[in-house]
Amino acid sequence: MVERSYLWQWDRTRYKTSWLCLRPSEADIQAAAIARLSYLGIPAAVVDAGAKKLRGRAIGALRRQGLGARDASALLRGETGILAGLVDIVGTIPPQVHRLAFPWGIPLYIECKAAEHLEPTLSGFRQVASPGKPTPDQLAFLDAMHGAGACVGVIWSCDDLREVLP
Repeated sequence: MVERSYLWQWDRTRYKTSWLCLRPSEADIQAAAIARLSYLGIPAAVVDAGAKKLRGRAIGALRRQGLGARDASALLRGETGILAGLVDIVGTIPPQVHRLAFPWGIPLYIECKAAEHLEPTLSGFRQVASPGKPTPDQLAFLDAMHGAGACVGVIWSCDDLREVLP
């Protein structure tokens, strides 16, 4: 088991029940994180490595060119190593923001996941969707970037950025 010193596991106790009842999607988390980073003066962008709509059109185009569906899908899912593990948000924490002893920016890599979804019942709350989990490829990417000195983490809320940022 790899010892990780960054946020990477879901912990239900970190989140308010009322917020989980709002059922935030991964796209909601990404948008909120980008807005928070912008407010903090940290340039960052969402990297749509999944590109579901584009991937579907690209698989169709590759199949029309003679590539089998399985090979086209593997190529576009990153099984060739090109996109495997790439995270959702990439940015740089500028020196005026991190205020550390060195005058250069710090790379930032964030994977966003949908939080657990709850709904109220007469006896309390019940889970209607499990929280998202990072894939082994995403964790390997984050491990490598963290080992190289980047700020990394998996977030289920933009409030999780407090644990990711220096």
